[in-house]
Amino acid sequence: MAKKKCFVCENGMEELALHEAECMVKYGWYAHFVDDDSDFPYHVNCHTHGLEKKYGHPDFQICFPLPVEIAHSILSNLANAVKAGDLFLANDKRYSNILGNNFDIKLIEATECGRTVLRVILPDKFNVLDKDQIDKKYSDQYGGK
Repeated sequence: MAKKKCFVCENGMEELALHEAECMVKYGWYAHFVDDDSDFPYHVNCHTHGLEKKYGHPDFQICFPLPVEIAHSILSNLANAVKAGDLFLANDKRYSNILGNNFDIKLIEATECGRTVLRVILPDKFNVLDKDQIDKKYSDQYGGK
């Protein structure tokens, strides 16, 4: 199966800017999914835009290889919680009810294109989130920028 071209490759930068503006009006945020970004863990950089500008809340980032639909669902759950007035912080707190199952997430401060974001740390299959205890397959989420 051929890899789908990126939005910009298929539509151009002007169409991307129009799409982003439409998303800001309709949803108050939008997401980018960059699946070959060597600056980030697993070369994955899924992140939101607009939450800082519209809600005064840091945007979110996921750096774990997930299907786009699942990553977008997680980012949507977080964005909707922010829109409802929830405040998320980068700390050792575990956040429940974001993944929609009995697993928690953790947030750490990270930098994405020169701005501070909250990176979502996903748990291993035992719901472990601590950097020194999480399954090695998941620990690289902490690395990078």
